[in-house]
Amino acid sequence: MRVNYLLLLVASLAWASDYLFIGWTDRSLPPLATGARTAAAAALGLLLLVRFGLRRRLWPTLRSAPLTLLILGATAVALPRISVVFAEEEISADVAALAGTTVPILTTLVAMFVTHQTRYSHLRLLGVLVALGGLAIFVDVWNDSGRTTLKGMLIMMSGGVAFVFAGLYTSLRAAEQDKAALTAWVMTFGAIMIGVVEQIHSGQALAAALQTDLGYVVASGFASMALAYLAYFVLIERAGPIFAATSAYLIPAFGVLLGVLFLGESLTLSHVGGLALVLIGLWMITRPDARVKASAVGTQTTE
Repeated sequence: MRVNYLLLLVASLAWASDYLFIGWTDRSLPPLATGARTAAAAALGLLLLVRFGLRRRLWPTLRSAPLTLLILGATAVALPRISVVFAEEEISADVAALAGTTVPILTTLVAMFVTHQTRYSHLRLLGVLVALGGLAIFVDVWNDSGRTTLKGMLIMMSGGVAFVFAGLYTSLRAAEQDKAALTAWVMTFGAIMIGVVEQIHSGQALAAALQTDLGYVVASGFASMALAYLAYFVLIERAGPIFAATSAYLIPAFGVLLGVLFLGESLTLSHVGGLALVLIGLWMITRPDARVKASAVGTQTTE
């Protein structure tokens, strides 16, 4: 279980830092060019890491599940990435992260009531509400100074819906795949899709690769995006889609903490109180159901 929490921490920190990198890079590039460049850097980094660092074979995964990789490339990478870069033109990074809580909420509801991958629990549903309340306090939604727009929230949430599908689809259709190779190919397919959309939209995808700010692109693509996706897919395999999706609750908190450490931003009382509620909600969501434990113990004692 400790490894699962470590992977959750890694994924959350990586995605939180990604919001900072996106903000920096967007100053000099159009949103789609940013998405195309960072996704391409992530795909290249993952392919090299998985093949030569982890020494995993890539071709067997590609041959056995090309359609799965195509679907996941669209829903786990292309659509969410495009939604993030466009949403941050309308809303700030912390509010974008708040909208991203669509992922764990919908994942929990679908897994309990549609796919039945997890048992219904009053405690788990209450945990969702507590975590949402903490996030509302965290971003101080009652004193929002006009940064939040309905358009930006809807754009961000649409990407979240696609990501929910990707997480559940992975647990149902790609459970037997090597998660390292799977992540590399999913990122590659997603990067290609974003690049094609950018080329059709403005014809700048290839030209964008020659522009400056290469350091930000590498950091956002490899250090943040690639690492986050790799930890996320491994976490789905180890702990299931609901547990993996709870990273969305930690991202706003880590984003602000990184801003305090590296951008000189202030840490307010609402941040501290909101983070405390988020952590309580996370505990409620991820805590094993007591009835399941009791049932398992009873079964063991009768054998």
